[in-house]
Amino acid sequence: MPSKEVLIFGATGLLGSHVVKQALAAGYKIRIFARDPARVQQVNNVDVPVFTGESSNFADVEPALKDVDIVISCLGNTKSQTIMLSSHENILKAA
Repeated sequence: MPSKEVLIFGATGLLGSHVVKQALAAGYKIRIFARDPARVQQVNNVDVPVFTGESSNFADVEPALKDVDIVISCLGNTKSQTIMLSSHENILKAA
């Protein structure tokens, strides 16, 4: 069984919710980064660590990546390409 720690961005979305289920089924320890922690339970119905914040804010992203082995981004469906770009820059910078 894998013992890797996985952080999933966008876990409350259509793709991300399936990634969460598959990662848990494969035995990975996961944590979720979400803007709205209430949506984590609504969408995923799992009890895992949730980091709350905006992925476009580096100060929110950095602590979530501490001691993580794998990062998966399922971010999407934003109206602003600038937000998407800054989010992924923050993830890469903090990794």
